[in-house]
Amino acid sequence: MKKVFALVLTLLMVMMLFTSCSDGGVAMNDSSYNKSESGYTTESTTTSDDVAKDENALARKIIKTYRIRMETLEYDVAAALITSAAERFGGYISEATQEGVSSTSSSYTTRSATYTVRVPAERADAYIEHISGDCNVLSSSLATQDVTDSYYGYQARLDSLIVQEERLTAMMEKAQTLSELLTLEDKLSDVRAEINGINSSLQLMDKSVTYSYVYVTLKEVKEYQEPEAESYLSRLGASFVGAFESFVTVVGEIFIAFVWMLPYLLIAAVIAVIVIVCTKKRKDKKNKTDIEKKD
Repeated sequence: MKKVFALVLTLLMVMMLFTSCSDGGVAMNDSSYNKSESGYTTESTTTSDDVAKDENALARKIIKTYRIRMETLEYDVAAALITSAAERFGGYISEATQEGVSSTSSSYTTRSATYTVRVPAERADAYIEHISGDCNVLSSSLATQDVTDSYYGYQARLDSLIVQEERLTAMMEKAQTLSELLTLEDKLSDVRAEINGINSSLQLMDKSVTYSYVYVTLKEVKEYQEPEAESYLSRLGASFVGAFESFVTVVGEIFIAFVWMLPYLLIAAVIAVIVIVCTKKRKDKKNKTDIEKKD
């Protein structure tokens, strides 16, 4: 049972490693952009040393999260464009909500909607430019999360576990006693459970890197207002919200992975109990034999 608890603890550590940006060399690089007459301008903290490292490093694993808040005079057209453009650019709508608010001074009804869109990372900028062309953009931002170190750390651990799996399988073929076979099966079950957990984490990171998050807020208005300058506090708040949403997403995916591995954990627990019972019986029998010899 101790090994089962250890496996659960390992899953929790995987979650913490993935969501942490300060441990294991994971770096968080935030940037923002605002739409102007010349397009989007970007603020970046990239240095020449970082560029030099990237040139010699493995493929970077960057998760991008976009946020755009805009208003429109033609709500139905803009809302339809957000959905259709997601498919056109190779993405999809993962979540959408809409609500209408009736004005007390007139019969006019304003509507608003929020969308969570997943778009291929290389086409996210083009998608945002496309859907915002006929709207008034109030604010927009981009947050990036570098999970390169975590990704290749998990990959190295996975390679090591695969080697262990092969060795344990070979040893099981040569096992001569039931006790030895059960012990090897127990270890092999633990290794395979950890392999499945790491594979799930790698798949989640791959998907998050390949498909960027685009959070769109659309509001219907009678006339446009002037775009507001993004303050430091609003950028800080957006970064906090983005980190929290990423944390919730990771926790949800890890819980799904845990449920998927639950049968393997139960099998490992049963095998562990059998091994413990067999070992205890063997020790009791040996102790009984030693006592009989002394008598």
